[in-house]
Amino acid sequence: MNAFPHVLSRRGLMVGLGVASLSGLRRPGRAAQAFNVSYVRQPFNVPQIVMRERQLLEQRLRPLGFEVVWHDITSGVLQAQALAAGSLDIGAVMNPASVIMALANGNPLRITGAVARNRKLAAILTRDPRITRVADLKGRTVAGVKGTALHQYLIAALQDAGLSIGDVAFLDMQLPVSLAALQSGQVDAAVLAADLILAAQRQGAREVPTRPGLLQPVTITCARADLVAQRPDLVRLYQQAQAEAVAFVAADPDAAIRIACKANGFSLEDGRTLYSWAEFHTRLTPADLESLERDMAFLIENRMCPRPVDLRAALFEAT
Repeated sequence: MNAFPHVLSRRGLMVGLGVASLSGLRRPGRAAQAFNVSYVRQPFNVPQIVMRERQLLEQRLRPLGFEVVWHDITSGVLQAQALAAGSLDIGAVMNPASVIMALANGNPLRITGAVARNRKLAAILTRDPRITRVADLKGRTVAGVKGTALHQYLIAALQDAGLSIGDVAFLDMQLPVSLAALQSGQVDAAVLAADLILAAQRQGAREVPTRPGLLQPVTITCARADLVAQRPDLVRLYQQAQAEAVAFVAADPDAAIRIACKANGFSLEDGRTLYSWAEFHTRLTPADLESLERDMAFLIENRMCPRPVDLRAALFEAT
């Protein structure tokens, strides 16, 4: 999942990454070329953390003359922008909303695989004892991050309760700011993800119940289109590293959770809880593609996406 948007500006991102983009084959005697990959530790992307910590991608690319450069970019929107600018080669963990909106706005990225099926994407938290169900949010102030899967989750929850996003005062706030606003009483509720759900609960907030399975998106990996066209072998090597990481997690989940907890500064108890909220895999199934189609229909219906796109045409290889 990439529910945590980054506060870095688009300009700052492009300046920071711009000179490091991949440009072709290495020539003898030249320094290693950068292969730029987003590093999305949170909310709890265990396989990618394992991939980096065990240098699974480096082992494959270094012999070919490439140096893997990891960029701490969590926001799917910023990953899409960096892919379009050529500043990022692989957007490692992107939510469906960011990918669909990027494609609809003419960003020719390619979907190369899956990351996780999320059993629990987000939650609506409140400290107000008068709010016991989603319908009680009518007329209330709710914090969240606009244009993300969390925003989509809130809209879906409201619609499921017979309301619309217009029935609440929605404040666009980054996730840590949303949590702080909830704890200080500046907002009545906040849409949070992963460890921030657990942090809010420890500080006295309660989860507002929603229908089970309301929104369980598939997080996905994307590559920039010209990389796919020029060096599909490098994309396949990334896929191999990702598959090896997922296999490691499946074979020894306790070791993988410990690695991911150390990288994120989480307790093992929290790590085990977060791990139970996702199912990690690498290939998009027909059911996953149907889920993406439903996400797209939802985004269009709620005017978050300007037009439909052919998602299957955006696949790196047929699934």
